[in-house]
Amino acid sequence: MFSRPLSNTKVTEGGKVLLECHVTGSPAPRVTWSVEGAELASSAEVAITQHGVVNCLVISEVLCEDEGQYTVSASNVHGSASTTAYLTVVSKSNHRYMSASDSLAFIQCLIIIIFVVLFIYSLRQLAAECALLARKCKTYIKQT
Repeated sequence: MFSRPLSNTKVTEGGKVLLECHVTGSPAPRVTWSVEGAELASSAEVAITQHGVVNCLVISEVLCEDEGQYTVSASNVHGSASTTAYLTVVSKSNHRYMSASDSLAFIQCLIIIIFVVLFIYSLRQLAAECALLARKCKTYIKQT
């Protein structure tokens, strides 16, 4: 049904964004847009248009709150399909809001670093204990 799916997009806060996909099918499918699971409709902030197979969503002034996963769903009597894309919004002050996937990756990296540090610390402790044991063994062997 999607001859051209949505693609991930990055836009600066305050800018304009166009999300576009091409939907084909016979009979012509019913097309709906949603963001983070909430269905969207045209409004003062969002324009949803359909010209033949070309389906567009335009946000004329993007806000940081507009960031998220956008989905286009198409259905007709023969079935349904959907395409998704993530809209990333970069703040004007160049401080990017961390997306959920970025936050998860950051936390995973922190956990790995903590485990590596603990592992290195454990190895140092083990090495110190081995050195102490080796000295004790040398002392014992000398005494016998």
